[in-house]
Amino acid sequence: MNEGDETAAQFICRLIGYLDRWVQLADIKQTFDELKELIIKEQFLAVSEDELALYLRVRSPSELVNLADLFLEAGHKPASGNKPFRKKEKPYENQ
Repeated sequence: MNEGDETAAQFICRLIGYLDRWVQLADIKQTFDELKELIIKEQFLAVSEDELALYLRVRSPSELVNLADLFLEAGHKPASGNKPFRKKEKPYENQ
């Protein structure tokens, strides 16, 4: 079935499957706090410069803020001269 032909119920089932797989791959406990940390981490990485996001991607969410600040303090500034965090038009495209 083509995704464009799916019903609302099928679309919701697909979204639930994506969420379940995302949580499974993230290897987190299925609690509200763990899910909240995962969402915050992904949102932070989505708006971070690519070099910073790559550096942080493999670290735990609890280390994210401190490591990001240390990374930037160490002189890792965006090559483009832009701010390290920015609004992207489509932050999840090509990930």
